[in-house]
Amino acid sequence: MRIALFATCIVDAMYPKVALATVRILERLGHEVVFPPGQGCCSQMHVNSGYVEDALPVVRNHVRTFIEA
Repeated sequence: MRIALFATCIVDAMYPKVALATVRILERLGHEVVFPPGQGCCSQMHVNSGYVEDALPVVRNHVRTFIEA
């Protein structure tokens, strides 16, 4: 199975070993792990702080990127 992994900024900044362990486990189980090149901000911080309209283009890009992966 091909799995597109969403590497969050929080995991990247604070818990990078979690992302590495996730990849290792998935690959050990025989899966192909990919990181979509268009992956960027998911806009969680924008939405959580009430800037939903400003977040929409960013969210759309994120969703589109993973649909195409």
